[in-house]
Amino acid sequence: MADLPLLHQHPSSTELLAALEGLATTPPSWTNTAESDVPEDGALSTTRYLTSIVASKLSWIAADSAREAIWAMASMPAITRTFTVPSRHDAAPIEIQLHEPSLTADDLGLKTWAASYVLARRLHALAAVPHLVRPGLRGLELGAGTGLVGIAAAAVWGARMQLTDLARIVPNLARNVHANERVIRAAGGQATASLLDWKQEAAPGSDGERYDVVLLADLLYAAEHAPLLCETIRRWLKKDDGRAWVALAVPLREADVGALVEFKAGMERAGLSILTQGEEEAYDDWEEGPRHGRRRPVRCWWAVWTRTSSMSASTPTGI
Repeated sequence: MADLPLLHQHPSSTELLAALEGLATTPPSWTNTAESDVPEDGALSTTRYLTSIVASKLSWIAADSAREAIWAMASMPAITRTFTVPSRHDAAPIEIQLHEPSLTADDLGLKTWAASYVLARRLHALAAVPHLVRPGLRGLELGAGTGLVGIAAAAVWGARMQLTDLARIVPNLARNVHANERVIRAAGGQATASLLDWKQEAAPGSDGERYDVVLLADLLYAAEHAPLLCETIRRWLKKDDGRAWVALAVPLREADVGALVEFKAGMERAGLSILTQGEEEAYDDWEEGPRHGRRRPVRCWWAVWTRTSSMSASTPTGI
């Protein structure tokens, strides 16, 4: 990895294409715990290098055809990998199999992100908070992507989960729901995948029923998302139930601070207050560190909002 051209040095298209020509990848995987996420291997370093190229606008390369050729060569092949999340009642951890199609610049929603893993690993702890997780819980995940959070909620809580995203994401989302039916059914849960565009009024479920909980992870990467998400939550979260709640996890990116501040203000205007919150570190496939071959942890913030503040005094921060 040391000989690969570094993007911050703005290598030419010729240099990048030559470097990509010599790369071979093997399917990457995330390990089961934050502690064991730290070790590096060549496959993960290669993966992060490729995804950094896919995510880059390559603005210093003038020719559109050259940029398209670079992105095409950097697109990773389809992979399936396993994520492990804690279960309730000291039972064995739950393994979730997720398929991620070939990664291209237009389909970053088909990638599993660090904030999703943070929220999925916290679900078992949220079940210990009074009044949050209860029998028959009906949940909605917004911007579900590969489905890690919603599938984990169905498997950890035994909840009835509706996982939603845009039309181009839903086929793979449905595939992942189907692949994990056994672990979901074992917990008494249910999960379905459907289309939900935040800009439209269409119901994510056939009956248009409102939900006890709304889950979302890493959806504030664009400034316009904050008001859209607040309005979508207002539309689909139960209004007449003081136990309705929202759980979110986001990476603490400097570029997204404004969107997060706006989202918090929108939640307050909707009558939702923070019950509990905290920060955690996780790792994903993206090249975050200043040196190739070393990953920088992604610092994420998570929070739970409820329609009432009566539980706040008795619920410790950072459960």
